[in-house]
Amino acid sequence: MNADDQHPPTPDNPFGAEDSGTPGNSDQPMHPASDGQQESKSTGLDSHTFQWGNEGKSRMWKSDGTIGGGEEYYTPAWERRSEIGFSRALFKTIGEVLFNPAEAFRSVPVRGDIGGPLLFAVLLGTVGTVFQAFYQVVWIGLSLTEDFGVSDVGTRVTATIVMLVLSPVMISIGTFLSTAILHVFLFLLGGANRPFEASFKVIAYVGGATAIFDLIPVCGFLFILVWGTVCTIIGAKQAHKTDTWRAVLAVLLPMLFCCCCLAALAAMAVSVGILGAKMASQANLFEGLLR
Repeated sequence: MNADDQHPPTPDNPFGAEDSGTPGNSDQPMHPASDGQQESKSTGLDSHTFQWGNEGKSRMWKSDGTIGGGEEYYTPAWERRSEIGFSRALFKTIGEVLFNPAEAFRSVPVRGDIGGPLLFAVLLGTVGTVFQAFYQVVWIGLSLTEDFGVSDVGTRVTATIVMLVLSPVMISIGTFLSTAILHVFLFLLGGANRPFEASFKVIAYVGGATAIFDLIPVCGFLFILVWGTVCTIIGAKQAHKTDTWRAVLAVLLPMLFCCCCLAALAAMAVSVGILGAKMASQANLFEGLLR
Protein backbone atom coordinates (compact mmCIF):
# COMPACT_ATOMS: atom_id res chain seq x y z
CA MET A 1 0.00 0.00 0.00
CA ASN A 2 1.51 3.34 -1.00
CA ALA A 3 1.00 6.76 0.58
CA ASP A 4 -1.68 7.66 -1.97
CA ASP A 5 -3.99 5.00 -0.57
CA GLN A 6 -3.86 6.03 3.06
CA HIS A 7 -5.29 8.86 5.11
CA PRO A 8 -2.95 10.52 7.60
CA PRO A 9 -3.32 9.30 11.17
CA THR A 10 -5.49 11.33 13.51
CA PRO A 11 -6.35 10.98 17.21
CA ASP A 12 -9.60 9.26 16.24
CA ASN A 13 -7.83 7.08 13.70
CA PRO A 14 -4.25 6.88 14.97
CA PHE A 15 -2.81 4.55 12.34
CA GLY A 16 -4.55 5.92 9.30
CA ALA A 17 -7.11 4.14 7.15
CA GLU A 18 -7.18 2.86 3.63
CA ASP A 19 -9.28 4.97 1.37
CA SER A 20 -9.24 6.57 -2.00
CA GLY A 21 -7.08 9.65 -2.08
CA THR A 22 -5.40 11.69 0.65
CA PRO A 23 -6.32 14.90 2.50
CA GLY A 24 -4.14 16.85 0.21
CA ASN A 25 -3.32 16.48 -3.49
CA SER A 26 -3.73 12.83 -4.42
CA ASP A 27 -1.37 13.25 -7.41
CA GLN A 28 1.63 13.82 -5.16
CA PRO A 29 3.14 11.34 -2.74
CA MET A 30 2.48 12.24 0.85
CA HIS A 31 6.07 11.76 2.01
CA PRO A 32 8.68 12.81 -0.57
CA ALA A 33 11.69 10.52 -0.60
CA SER A 34 14.09 13.40 -1.32
CA ASP A 35 13.86 14.64 2.25
CA GLY A 36 15.37 11.43 3.54
CA GLN A 37 12.51 10.91 5.95
CA GLN A 38 11.56 7.54 7.37
CA GLU A 39 8.13 6.57 8.51
CA SER A 40 7.90 5.17 12.02
CA LYS A 41 4.75 4.20 13.84
CA SER A 42 4.44 4.97 17.53
CA THR A 43 3.20 2.31 19.89
CA GLY A 44 0.91 4.89 21.54
CA LEU A 45 -2.63 5.60 20.48
CA ASP A 46 -2.25 9.28 19.75
CA SER A 47 0.76 9.79 17.54
CA HIS A 48 2.20 8.82 14.22
CA THR A 49 5.62 10.39 13.77
CA PHE A 50 7.75 11.04 10.73
CA GLN A 51 11.44 11.81 11.15
CA TRP A 52 12.58 14.61 8.91
CA GLY A 53 16.21 14.23 7.90
CA ASN A 54 18.72 15.56 10.44
CA GLU A 55 16.45 18.16 12.01
CA GLY A 56 16.51 16.24 15.29
CA LYS A 57 12.77 16.49 15.79
CA SER A 58 9.66 14.77 14.53
CA ARG A 59 6.57 16.20 12.93
CA MET A 60 3.11 14.99 13.85
CA TRP A 61 -0.15 15.16 12.05
CA LYS A 62 -2.59 17.59 13.56
CA SER A 63 -5.96 16.25 14.59
CA ASP A 64 -7.60 17.96 11.63
CA GLY A 65 -5.51 15.92 9.19
CA THR A 66 -3.21 18.70 7.97
CA ILE A 67 0.54 18.83 8.25
CA GLY A 68 1.61 22.31 7.14
CA GLY A 69 5.06 23.44 8.25
CA GLY A 70 7.60 21.90 10.55
CA GLU A 71 5.85 23.15 13.69
CA GLU A 72 2.53 21.38 13.09
CA TYR A 73 2.62 19.16 16.18
CA TYR A 74 0.00 17.87 18.50
CA THR A 75 -0.66 20.56 21.05
CA PRO A 76 -0.10 21.64 23.73
CA ALA A 77 3.63 21.07 24.06
CA TRP A 78 3.22 18.77 27.07
CA GLU A 79 1.84 16.13 24.70
CA ARG A 80 5.32 15.77 23.18
CA ARG A 81 7.47 16.29 26.28
CA SER A 82 9.44 13.13 25.48
CA GLU A 83 10.68 14.82 22.30
CA ILE A 84 11.33 18.42 23.36
CA GLY A 85 12.23 17.87 27.01
CA PHE A 86 10.37 18.02 30.30
CA SER A 87 11.11 21.59 31.41
CA ARG A 88 10.71 23.10 27.95
CA ALA A 89 7.38 21.34 27.46
CA LEU A 90 6.24 22.47 30.91
CA PHE A 91 6.87 26.18 30.44
CA LYS A 92 5.81 26.18 26.81
CA THR A 93 2.48 24.56 27.70
CA ILE A 94 1.85 27.17 30.38
CA GLY A 95 2.36 29.92 27.81
CA GLU A 96 0.25 28.20 25.16
CA VAL A 97 -2.70 27.54 27.45
CA LEU A 98 -2.73 30.98 29.09
CA PHE A 99 -2.02 33.19 26.09
CA ASN A 100 -3.17 31.18 23.08
CA PRO A 101 -5.72 28.60 24.27
CA ALA A 102 -7.44 28.40 20.90
CA GLU A 103 -4.28 27.09 19.28
CA ALA A 104 -3.27 25.06 22.33
CA PHE A 105 -6.42 22.92 22.20
CA ARG A 106 -7.03 22.92 18.45
CA SER A 107 -4.91 19.80 17.92
CA VAL A 108 -4.99 18.13 21.33
CA PRO A 109 -5.11 14.31 21.10
CA VAL A 110 -8.46 13.16 22.42
CA ARG A 111 -7.77 9.48 23.01
CA GLY A 112 -5.33 7.53 25.12
CA ASP A 113 -3.09 8.99 27.80
CA ILE A 114 -4.66 11.01 30.63
CA GLY A 115 -1.82 10.39 33.07
CA GLY A 116 0.32 13.05 31.41
CA PRO A 117 -2.24 15.87 31.71
CA LEU A 118 -3.01 14.79 35.28
CA LEU A 119 0.69 14.96 36.13
CA PHE A 120 0.80 18.48 34.67
CA ALA A 121 -2.16 19.58 36.80
CA VAL A 122 -0.93 17.94 40.00
CA LEU A 123 2.65 19.19 39.60
CA LEU A 124 1.77 22.84 39.05
CA GLY A 125 -1.17 22.72 41.43
CA THR A 126 1.08 21.43 44.19
CA VAL A 127 3.61 24.18 43.51
CA GLY A 128 0.82 26.73 43.81
CA THR A 129 -0.30 25.13 47.07
CA VAL A 130 3.23 25.39 48.45
CA PHE A 131 3.23 29.12 47.83
CA GLN A 132 -0.20 29.49 49.38
CA ALA A 133 1.01 27.56 52.42
CA PHE A 134 4.00 29.89 52.65
CA TYR A 135 1.72 32.92 52.57
CA GLN A 136 -0.41 31.32 55.27
CA VAL A 137 2.65 30.87 57.48
CA VAL A 138 3.65 34.49 56.92
CA TRP A 139 0.13 35.60 57.79
CA ILE A 140 0.22 33.49 60.95
CA GLY A 141 3.51 35.10 61.89
CA LEU A 142 2.01 38.55 61.48
CA SER A 143 -1.01 37.47 63.49
CA LEU A 144 1.20 36.64 66.48
CA THR A 145 1.62 40.35 67.10
CA GLU A 146 -2.14 40.71 67.46
CA ASP A 147 -4.51 39.44 70.12
CA PHE A 148 -4.72 35.80 69.01
CA GLY A 149 -4.75 32.81 71.29
CA VAL A 150 -2.22 30.02 71.04
CA SER A 151 -4.96 27.56 70.10
CA ASP A 152 -5.99 29.74 67.12
CA VAL A 153 -2.42 29.81 65.81
CA GLY A 154 -2.07 26.05 66.28
CA THR A 155 -5.28 25.43 64.37
CA ARG A 156 -4.10 27.57 61.46
CA VAL A 157 -0.72 25.85 61.30
CA THR A 158 -2.33 22.41 61.38
CA ALA A 159 -4.79 23.35 58.62
CA THR A 160 -1.93 24.66 56.46
CA ILE A 161 0.09 21.46 56.86
CA VAL A 162 -2.92 19.28 56.06
CA MET A 163 -3.67 21.37 52.96
CA LEU A 164 -0.07 20.95 51.77
CA VAL A 165 0.08 17.19 52.35
CA LEU A 166 -3.30 16.41 50.77
CA SER A 167 -2.98 18.79 47.82
CA PRO A 168 -2.01 16.14 45.18
CA VAL A 169 -5.00 13.98 46.14
CA MET A 170 -7.40 16.92 46.27
CA ILE A 171 -6.16 18.27 42.93
CA SER A 172 -6.65 14.86 41.30
CA ILE A 173 -10.16 14.48 42.69
CA GLY A 174 -11.04 18.04 41.72
CA THR A 175 -9.78 17.52 38.17
CA PHE A 176 -11.88 14.41 37.61
CA LEU A 177 -14.94 15.96 39.24
CA SER A 178 -14.67 19.19 37.21
CA THR A 179 -14.19 17.16 34.04
CA ALA A 180 -17.30 15.10 34.75
CA ILE A 181 -19.38 18.23 35.29
CA LEU A 182 -18.07 19.90 32.12
CA HIS A 183 -18.58 16.80 30.00
CA VAL A 184 -22.11 16.19 31.29
CA PHE A 185 -23.16 19.74 30.50
CA LEU A 186 -21.53 19.56 27.08
CA PHE A 187 -23.43 16.34 26.45
CA LEU A 188 -26.74 17.87 27.56
CA LEU A 189 -26.14 20.86 25.28
CA GLY A 190 -25.17 18.67 22.32
CA GLY A 191 -21.56 19.83 22.31
CA ALA A 192 -19.71 16.70 23.49
CA ASN A 193 -18.37 15.73 20.08
CA ARG A 194 -15.23 14.11 21.45
CA PRO A 195 -14.62 11.53 24.22
CA PHE A 196 -14.24 12.19 27.94
CA GLU A 197 -10.47 12.54 27.47
CA ALA A 198 -10.96 15.78 25.53
CA SER A 199 -12.78 17.40 28.44
CA PHE A 200 -10.24 15.97 30.88
CA LYS A 201 -7.29 17.47 29.04
CA VAL A 202 -8.95 20.89 28.89
CA ILE A 203 -9.59 20.89 32.65
CA ALA A 204 -6.16 19.47 33.51
CA TYR A 205 -4.14 21.82 31.32
CA VAL A 206 -6.12 24.93 32.26
CA GLY A 207 -6.04 24.02 35.94
CA GLY A 208 -2.31 23.41 35.88
CA ALA A 209 -1.46 26.53 33.89
CA THR A 210 -3.61 28.88 35.95
CA ALA A 211 -2.13 27.46 39.17
CA ILE A 212 0.85 29.77 38.65
CA PHE A 213 -1.43 32.63 39.75
CA ASP A 214 -1.25 31.11 43.22
CA LEU A 215 2.16 32.75 43.36
CA ILE A 216 0.32 36.07 43.65
CA PRO A 217 -0.67 36.66 47.27
CA VAL A 218 -4.17 37.76 48.30
CA CYS A 219 -5.72 38.26 44.83
CA GLY A 220 -4.30 35.29 42.91
CA PHE A 221 -7.59 33.41 43.11
CA LEU A 222 -9.31 36.18 41.13
CA PHE A 223 -6.92 35.63 38.22
CA ILE A 224 -7.52 31.88 38.45
CA LEU A 225 -11.29 32.36 38.39
CA VAL A 226 -11.48 34.83 35.50
CA TRP A 227 -8.59 33.66 33.34
CA GLY A 228 -9.34 30.01 33.98
CA THR A 229 -12.99 30.42 32.98
CA VAL A 230 -12.08 32.09 29.69
CA CYS A 231 -9.42 29.50 28.85
CA THR A 232 -11.77 26.63 29.71
CA ILE A 233 -14.47 27.99 27.40
CA ILE A 234 -12.03 28.37 24.53
CA GLY A 235 -10.46 24.99 25.24
CA ALA A 236 -13.80 23.19 25.36
CA LYS A 237 -14.85 24.79 22.08
CA GLN A 238 -11.65 23.77 20.30
CA ALA A 239 -11.19 20.31 21.83
CA HIS A 240 -14.79 19.27 21.11
CA LYS A 241 -15.09 21.19 17.83
CA THR A 242 -18.37 22.65 19.04
CA ASP A 243 -20.17 25.99 18.92
CA THR A 244 -19.05 28.85 21.11
CA TRP A 245 -22.41 29.23 22.84
CA ARG A 246 -22.44 25.56 23.83
CA ALA A 247 -18.98 25.85 25.38
CA VAL A 248 -19.94 29.07 27.18
CA LEU A 249 -23.08 27.54 28.69
CA ALA A 250 -21.33 24.28 29.58
CA VAL A 251 -18.76 26.22 31.62
CA LEU A 252 -20.95 28.97 33.09
CA LEU A 253 -24.10 27.03 33.96
CA PRO A 254 -22.43 24.88 36.65
CA MET A 255 -20.84 28.01 38.11
CA LEU A 256 -24.20 29.79 38.09
CA PHE A 257 -25.84 26.78 39.72
CA CYS A 258 -23.21 26.74 42.49
CA CYS A 259 -23.66 30.48 43.04
CA CYS A 260 -27.43 30.04 43.33
CA CYS A 261 -26.99 27.20 45.83
CA LEU A 262 -24.57 29.28 47.92
CA ALA A 263 -26.93 32.25 47.78
CA ALA A 264 -29.82 30.04 48.88
CA LEU A 265 -27.78 28.64 51.78
CA ALA A 266 -26.71 32.13 52.81
CA ALA A 267 -30.33 33.33 52.68
CA MET A 268 -31.40 30.38 54.80
CA ALA A 269 -28.65 31.09 57.33
CA VAL A 270 -29.66 34.74 57.55
CA SER A 271 -33.31 33.78 57.92
CA VAL A 272 -32.50 31.30 60.67
CA GLY A 273 -30.40 33.95 62.43
CA ILE A 274 -33.17 36.53 62.24
CA LEU A 275 -35.75 34.00 63.40
CA GLY A 276 -33.51 32.95 66.28
CA ALA A 277 -33.01 36.58 67.33
CA LYS A 278 -36.79 37.19 67.30
CA MET A 279 -37.45 34.07 69.31
CA ALA A 280 -34.80 35.07 71.87
CA SER A 281 -36.33 38.54 72.10
CA GLN A 282 -39.81 37.15 72.60
CA ALA A 283 -38.52 34.72 75.24
CA ASN A 284 -36.88 37.58 77.13
CA LEU A 285 -40.09 39.58 76.91
CA PHE A 286 -42.13 36.67 78.20
CA GLU A 287 -39.75 36.16 81.13
CA GLY A 288 -40.08 39.87 81.96
CA LEU A 289 -43.86 39.61 82.01
CA LEU A 290 -43.74 36.62 84.33
CA ARG A 291 -41.66 38.57 86.80
